[in-house]
Amino acid sequence: MSIGIKAKNYVTGPLATLNTTAEWQFGVSIFQAYASAKLYIYTRDAYLNAISVDDGKLQALIYNEDSVDPYPFPDMTITRHETLNWIQVLSFTTGDPGKFNVYIKDSSLQSIGSCPYRFQVFEGKES
Repeated sequence: MSIGIKAKNYVTGPLATLNTTAEWQFGVSIFQAYASAKLYIYTRDAYLNAISVDDGKLQALIYNEDSVDPYPFPDMTITRHETLNWIQVLSFTTGDPGKFNVYIKDSSLQSIGSCPYRFQVFEGKES
């Protein structure tokens, strides 16, 4: 007699932007100028199930707190996490010092929950 656990097949719905959230890598939102920054995006449906979204479904805009125009981050990308395909990773190299806001939107331009995601860039020397 074998005893096994049968996995349930959960049906997930489409991306629910209000249930989708993000978190800075290591919980740190202060970066040195010209350092690598990563924001992990946790995509979820209306029932809070983790879902995988196709590349290109999300876009990010970063604004300096004092500006209405997006700040250019030429190497900014949103890709799937290496091992957890329901997590998207926004990565970029920081630039000049300042305070910034990140807005993440879906293809219909709806912002994800808790937007904007704030971060700060400082100019300093390594010890």
